[in-house]
Amino acid sequence: MLGFGKHQTRPGLMLIEASAASEAGMNPLPFKHLPLIVKIAAGIAFFNSWVLFEEIVVDRQGLWRYMPFYRVGDFCVWDLTVALLILFGLWRLSYRGTHG
Repeated sequence: MLGFGKHQTRPGLMLIEASAASEAGMNPLPFKHLPLIVKIAAGIAFFNSWVLFEEIVVDRQGLWRYMPFYRVGDFCVWDLTVALLILFGLWRLSYRGTHG
């Protein structure tokens, strides 16, 4: 079947089992060993998810009326809080000990 080997389930799709990956020397990489640009991209992705949640759920459904100090369409305390939580989470993942 097109020469993909025993791991192929259908043409164009090759699945590698976890045992085969570990045999090849491919181990999972902890978050703290990732480059800084990857960590920044992860933070931006999480904050972008928050902004999309704000736009799609909070603003359109009118939930902002029940959120104190929330400003529609402007940076507010809620955005700052989420940004700080994301930064703390990424910092924690980057600098935690080896014992987890």
